[in-house]
Amino acid sequence: MKLLSIVAEYNPFHNGHKYHLLKSLEKSHATHSMAVMSGSFLQRGEPALVDKWIRAQIAVKSGLDLVAELPFVYSCQSAEIFAYGAITTLDSLNVVDAVSFGCEDPDLNKIFQVAKILVEEPQEYKEVLKEQLKSGISYPKGRQYAVEAYLQGSGDILSNPNNILAIEYMKWLYSLKSSIKPIAIQRVHAGYHHEKSVNNYAGATYIRNQIQKTNSVKNIENLLPKETTEQLSIYEKTMIYNFLSHYYTLIVGDLLKTSKEDMKDTFDVKEGLENRILKASIGSSTMDELLDQIISKRYTKTRIKRILINQLLNHKEEYVYKVFKNPNYTPYLRVLAFNDKGKEILREIREKSNIPIITNLSKDIKSLNEIQRYAIEKDVLSTNYYYLMTNPSKLNEDYRRKPEII
Repeated sequence: MKLLSIVAEYNPFHNGHKYHLLKSLEKSHATHSMAVMSGSFLQRGEPALVDKWIRAQIAVKSGLDLVAELPFVYSCQSAEIFAYGAITTLDSLNVVDAVSFGCEDPDLNKIFQVAKILVEEPQEYKEVLKEQLKSGISYPKGRQYAVEAYLQGSGDILSNPNNILAIEYMKWLYSLKSSIKPIAIQRVHAGYHHEKSVNNYAGATYIRNQIQKTNSVKNIENLLPKETTEQLSIYEKTMIYNFLSHYYTLIVGDLLKTSKEDMKDTFDVKEGLENRILKASIGSSTMDELLDQIISKRYTKTRIKRILINQLLNHKEEYVYKVFKNPNYTPYLRVLAFNDKGKEILREIREKSNIPIITNLSKDIKSLNEIQRYAIEKDVLSTNYYYLMTNPSKLNEDYRRKPEII
């Protein structure tokens, strides 16, 4: 078996994802493939369009053999933590030959050189970064300037979201001394934030915006594989697509009962940001207004959205570092969907790795240690909050749902 892995959100699975999968299989010469996919809440600090089981089912029907969940403690965090969770999980399986990621710049050597700077943090780089942050700009911008100062011509690579994730994947492969081979696939036609479709390709942001306008995939079927349009067409007859705007009342209600001290304990709240957040909670009437009153030159909208979701789910600073950069923490593999070749992957993992494999949460949770249990309970809580806005009858679905077998 030669196993290709992909880190994804598939929100939703579109033509660009299909292209990436086919090119990755071609370049890796893999016989089997798997994805580690975000669950109910995503890296941009937003809920997924549809639930994790539907997205996993679409992915397997579209050509993957197995889809596992990237836990909430990683999925709704910065690119650094998101990538760390994905790469440590894949590395711990002891069966993955390659990991493929899409990026705007497919030059792996260039990506690796930037990743190496971020791992080793040369003194010149650190000094420039420190000065930039003193000026009040955001950390991502400061890091971009510092990389450019240290290695001229490399800073621009950090201006695109998929490049940033690619660098983080490379950074952790290098840090962990992983044997997994990286594969870069260049994005085609439409970029991540591109505001139109090009030759039947479009970024996920554009696709979600179009779905939000009409609550339907009818006008954008050309941008999606048939497996996606078929499943979403069934979904939208009885369910609503999920968006962050649905959570405004929940988030503000939670903030109104939150003290400054408690807010300060939420992950990534620094430098008095708790005051700004709590003040905005009583001066807004929509999610957009709430975010606009909090964001600044230093704090990006995406970062604020993640903070608000972390606060809603009571994910505190002290627990982040129990699952991030903790050499004593072992990830788990929560299986969402698989086919016959996926069964072969699971069999190989069981033979070569000690990672807990979760297919029946009610039973399998008993074998988890304290920190693994904390993480899986955040997955359950995030999914409950997810269904609270879309289908409350499915609360605690994590304990009832078995993986989709395609």
